[in-house]
Amino acid sequence: MVKITAVIPALNEEKTLKEVLIKTSKHVSEIILIDDASINGTKQIARETGAIVLSHKKSEGYDKAINDGFKLAAQCGSDIIVTLDADGQHNPEEIPSIVEPIMNNEADVVVGKRPRCSRISEYFFSLIG
Repeated sequence: MVKITAVIPALNEEKTLKEVLIKTSKHVSEIILIDDASINGTKQIARETGAIVLSHKKSEGYDKAINDGFKLAAQCGSDIIVTLDADGQHNPEEIPSIVEPIMNNEADVVVGKRPRCSRISEYFFSLIG
């Protein structure tokens, strides 16, 4: 069976994290949460929902969190790694369609792109400009 790991960097995301982790867990083998020195309950929520938690003692930033998550996922024998944000902006329900090309040997890497929704103010400025 293919081992799919979700790597989720987080900094003070206790309000949205539990829902993200629950939805994500339906589509992956394991979740690695990199806590970037949160000062709220982020780390505890991750542990309670069964995520593997890697904690930074001081905030080291998004890139370092992602890199540390990739390293740990590789050490854990992951076949496919998916990254999501802890704030709920990425829909975990889309994980199957993201990994499908990899599972079908059609791609080695899949990069997702969210459609950009223009704000109403951008519309008005484009009319003026």
